[in-house]
Amino acid sequence: MEEIKQIVERLVEKKASVRKTTPSVTASRHKRTATQREINLAIARAQGASAEGMAEAEREIRALFEILKSRNGEDHPNPPWLIETMACCVEGNVGTVEKALMHAIDSQESADNHVERAISHGNTSECLRLLGRYPEAVEEAIKAIEANPGHLSAYSYLVMALYRAGEGDLAAATLEKAVQFEDITKTPSLFRVHMQTYPEYGEMSAEFESVRALFVAIEAAEGV
Repeated sequence: MEEIKQIVERLVEKKASVRKTTPSVTASRHKRTATQREINLAIARAQGASAEGMAEAEREIRALFEILKSRNGEDHPNPPWLIETMACCVEGNVGTVEKALMHAIDSQESADNHVERAISHGNTSECLRLLGRYPEAVEEAIKAIEANPGHLSAYSYLVMALYRAGEGDLAAATLEKAVQFEDITKTPSLFRVHMQTYPEYGEMSAEFESVRALFVAIEAAEGV
């Protein structure tokens, strides 16, 4: 893992010289369509829903996705990368992680710029981590950062993959450097959202003083 440590240090140093950006699906060459917005809103509504509510949400989301696959807001076909990336999002929320992973990998094939490649590799890392394939998740997160050092989500995926891979010290050190790219005490902050959402960060805070200090800063900012 010494090689990984050197790679991480090099990538974090490289990020410091890159303009701060947090690319998403909409940061690629494709404009966000009304259907994408509707899918994202439906996914948000599904969070914490009852079994019956989740079943209804899944039907709505999949129906919207069928529309997305056929056309965009101007009735032109949507490109393969966007379709595969949104399929990954849909399956990851209302389907299976295995299917989401397949779409994430397929999206890598159709990505044609650094922003899209970073998103695709980042999504692949996320799926691999959820499937317990931690060393592969680390590799994919690194590929995402190498594709676009400005992709903040990839640093978070890397931190969580390293932690799950048994490299807690390196994960904590990477997080400590990566959070310097934005102010976690202010909204919006990607790391702030991830730290309050993903269980890996809660577990890390119980083990590492540096991570616990970050939570204290966030709580202070929220007046907790």
